[in-house]
Amino acid sequence: MTTVRAHLETLATAINRRGSLRKQLRLLTDGATEDGVEEVLILNISRTGMLIEVEGELTAGDTIEVAIPEADGARAIVQWTDGKLFGCKFDKPIPLSAVSAALLRAEPSSQVEAALSWDYEKAPTGSTLRWAMGISLAGWLTLGGLVMLLAG
Repeated sequence: MTTVRAHLETLATAINRRGSLRKQLRLLTDGATEDGVEEVLILNISRTGMLIEVEGELTAGDTIEVAIPEADGARAIVQWTDGKLFGCKFDKPIPLSAVSAALLRAEPSSQVEAALSWDYEKAPTGSTLRWAMGISLAGWLTLGGLVMLLAG
């Protein structure tokens, strides 16, 4: 029996210092503060908080109510600021379904965009393509040989 080692990695996630799993995304939504309503770009989100980008002025301690799918009207308190970036903590954790819904409604990740915009005219040709096909064929032949060996 052959042992196969695998390394699984979740893309676009990070664990913050509080231990909450943060999911990176780009979701443009509305946010309401004491000064009115403005657009908020959510850059990462967890059940307990989020990182947002806002054009307006916010300071640590300010409260913002953000329209998040499945948790509309989620209230968060600004914990820190860095230019137009604001780290916020929800006054109560939002449901996991809200995190999932936000991810589903977010802009596609840069990796998906890169795959969709891949230039097929620049695909490998000639010796590079033949080499890759040869390696692939060798792998399939090896796999077929193993199947025959195990079946026999």
